[in-house]
Amino acid sequence: MHKAKLVPSFEGESNLTPELLKAIEQSQEVFITTYDPSGKPGTVPVWFDHNQGNFYVSTYADSMKCQKIRQNPSVKLTWVTRDGPSITGTAEIVSKREVLERVAPVHDSKYTDGPWDSVEHLVKMWSEAKERVLLEITVS
Repeated sequence: MHKAKLVPSFEGESNLTPELLKAIEQSQEVFITTYDPSGKPGTVPVWFDHNQGNFYVSTYADSMKCQKIRQNPSVKLTWVTRDGPSITGTAEIVSKREVLERVAPVHDSKYTDGPWDSVEHLVKMWSEAKERVLLEITVS
């Protein structure tokens, strides 16, 4: 079954340059840089979503990036290459069910190869926060 792709809207987001908007619209992945308490960076590619002005990343609950974010919420998102257009922001693990339910259909329509079998299953995984969590990145 083919899923309809939900297209994000960037209307009214003046902090996103034309170069950055083009990169976001054309990318399936983004590089996320997280920082340990001493400020040392670590960068990895991840799947991302955009919804209502924020960016979202689904990741393993016990990942190094989650461990770092719990200690230092500063992050950098970079598109195309590690030196491509980027934004900075703060990340937090989402626990509000209404946010999980709003982002899950966006994530499910964009990525079809994930370890979930439905939008409801994805919301359940994120809300239980045992295997996977949803990170919300608020742009600085």
